Amino acid sequence: MDVSSSLIAVGASGLQAVVWMPNGSGGWNAPTFVGDSGSRVNSINNAGTIAVGHARGPLGSIVAAYWTNTGGTWSGPTILLDGTCARADAVDDAGHIRLKDCLAVGQPAVSSPPYTSTSTTMLVGLGDPGTATSALNMSTHGTVVVGTTTLKGVQTAVYWPLP
Repeated sequence: MDVSSSLIAVGASGLQAVVWMPNGSGGWNAPTFVGDSGSRVNSINNAGTIAVGHARGPLGSIVAAYWTNTGGTWSGPTILLDGTCARADAVDDAGHIRLKDCLAVGQPAVSSPPYTSTSTTMLVGLGDPGTATSALNMSTHGTVVVGTTTLKGVQTAVYWPLP
């Protein structure tokens, strides 16, 4: 669950992605369901214009997705990278989306607008062969991703500058 600086809250209710819009009196309106069963919104940018998480893909698997907010109306989920990533867990103010388990378990990536394969950077090249790398956090303004990997058998902090 996450809350934007404009007080839009995102998350899940039961097994379905939801967004709560502020009601102007310090509370929120009833939730707006924006995904099907098994979906979840994990993060929203500060402007409240894009939220990311996961939804059901065409074959029923869980895949990374994003939603856009235009004037208070939320889009349905848009699947990222043809469903090759399992989850989107963060979005920054520059629109970078941090992705998990892309192409293989433990392979993180960052996708930038317009969210195509050519605007996606796989966060690889660090650590021992065959070990998973985790992207754990991303700067608010889209300059760096930090995470961990195993290097010579020891878990090590790593970072990737964003394009």
